Amino acid sequence: MKNPVSRRALIRYGFSLFQIVLAVTWLADFVVRVDGQEALRLSLENDQAAESRQRAESTIGYYNLLLGPVAWRFEPGFQMQYDSNVRLQQNDDDGDFIASPNLDVQMHWPFSVKNSLDLTLGLGYSMYAINSDLDEFFINPESGLSFNIYAGHWVFNLHDRITITKDGYENPTVAGNGNNSVLQNSAGANGLWKLNKLSLNIGYDHANYLQLASAFQQFNGASENFYLQAGAQLIPEITAGLESGFDLIHYAEAGPAEPNANQWNAGGFCGVQLSQYIQARLDVGYTRYLPAMTSTNSGTSDLSGSYFQLSAQHRVSKFLNYSLAAGRMTDFALGGIPVNYYFVQLQPNWRILEGYTLSTPFSWEDGTNPYNGGGKFTQYNAGVSIGHNLTKKLYSTLSYQFIRENSNLSDLNYSIQIVSLNLNYKF
Repeated sequence: MKNPVSRRALIRYGFSLFQIVLAVTWLADFVVRVDGQEALRLSLENDQAAESRQRAESTIGYYNLLLGPVAWRFEPGFQMQYDSNVRLQQNDDDGDFIASPNLDVQMHWPFSVKNSLDLTLGLGYSMYAINSDLDEFFINPESGLSFNIYAGHWVFNLHDRITITKDGYENPTVAGNGNNSVLQNSAGANGLWKLNKLSLNIGYDHANYLQLASAFQQFNGASENFYLQAGAQLIPEITAGLESGFDLIHYAEAGPAEPNANQWNAGGFCGVQLSQYIQARLDVGYTRYLPAMTSTNSGTSDLSGSYFQLSAQHRVSKFLNYSLAAGRMTDFALGGIPVNYYFVQLQPNWRILEGYTLSTPFSWEDGTNPYNGGGKFTQYNAGVSIGHNLTKKLYSTLSYQFIRENSNLSDLNYSIQIVSLNLNYKF
């Protein structure tokens, strides 16, 4: 029987060899999540989903299998990753190799000229070389089912979106000593009405947050989320309007650290096409998070304050484009814990060498959880990635990512280095 210490030493030695191998192959980017008030977040997600639907309908030839009227796309992949601190520990770094086979599936089924059913599913399984207790299934955030119905000036969308997170550092309020998988599922409907220069977007979503591992530190929860947006195109380059949302939040085991609550927000938005290559949007307003008062948290006041989110996309030249998001939010979706936080996310994409894609993403979050002993955290996330087509159908990406979290709570201080190699095949 092998000694665990010798296995760990072997892994550390293997990491050095792995770095050498990766240095002569290619790099992959990573996705950073932006959350805000849940109703506002879901409203923005539906805006993005509408854009995705339009792209899918106009690029149906991208699919690689056609069964009658139903178009399918299958894309298998494989990731080999080294994580220097899989349990998010402050002093006892526990590195491990992780192998993750995965499969992306897309389906587009047009029932008529306008109505369609769309499926997006990205799923996989992570297998750890040493820490086998961390083995887990995962579902990518963009996965879900969407059904579009057109009626006059209205477009109605019925949807169900699901994700299973696989990386504990994605939630900066959680300390890790094991598997921190969380299932998030949002099902609902929204209607978009457009007439000339006026638009109205109204919707409802029911969201569930379910822990899938005993190591997770928060309770299961659910929320009812209502949102409304009304806008007008003031001039061809500017669209502005009002937005509002209301959330009812409840937990399976509500307590003083996580009381049931409701939240509302009201504000406005403005989208601007500054030039052919620059577009931006600003959401700004006021929000209140109102926890249910009990004898154990009677001294806890509600959370009130302003929120804002600025997002922009800029194509600087044929060699560089970037997206930027920054703001302040009060959110409960971070593991079900209410958090006030600021964030910045920058995603530059470079095309310096022919046939290669280079990305240098960076993100920063600074937040406070008033219901967890006044816990404060600051998280930095930076990386570099490069991608290249090895063959006509085989795409490879190689990436390096560094995450650092600092907190006044001892179990939320850690650093992680992640090196990963991805291979994706298109039929």
